[in-house]
Amino acid sequence: MNSTRVEKLEGPTGTGVLESLFRGRGRSAEESVSDHKNSSMDPMKALAAEYRQKLREEAERKAEEERLRTLPLQEWSEFRQLMRVKMAAFNTHMQEVTLTWDSDEPKQIVITRKSDERALTGTFDPSASSMHVECAAAQIDFRCVIAVESQVAVYLRTDEGPTYMAPVTRDGLTNSLFRDFLFN
Repeated sequence: MNSTRVEKLEGPTGTGVLESLFRGRGRSAEESVSDHKNSSMDPMKALAAEYRQKLREEAERKAEEERLRTLPLQEWSEFRQLMRVKMAAFNTHMQEVTLTWDSDEPKQIVITRKSDERALTGTFDPSASSMHVECAAAQIDFRCVIAVESQVAVYLRTDEGPTYMAPVTRDGLTNSLFRDFLFN
């Protein structure tokens, strides 16, 4: 009987029972560390994952801050490009060169009307994110700040009195400036 009993304790079931009762006791330190590394509850693994997430979020936040910081200058560039495209389209529809683009400066617009040499000029001040478009002969004197609202660039007029003026869109502004420049 004794031999049967010893066989049962030494068999696979007996060994498993004893190991489960004394898990981690008497095992080598390497085995304990290895099991700990593989555990999903490992605090260092969770801490590393949390820190990686923090670094990702910081990088995304910094990238977004940079995008928002440079958004007014980017918007000015797109406004300037749209003015140039619309001027070329107008000339195409006129089937002659009626308007000319006379500035290569990135912070300036100069469009000249060929018939009377009147000029529509625009300037951008990156330090204040402000722009000024004018033509005295056409009674144009438009001043605005390119601001960021809800992470989108908007044109906020600064040439009006104390009454609130709704933000102006790039397309609406370019159409209005060309109309006033040509007809006033």
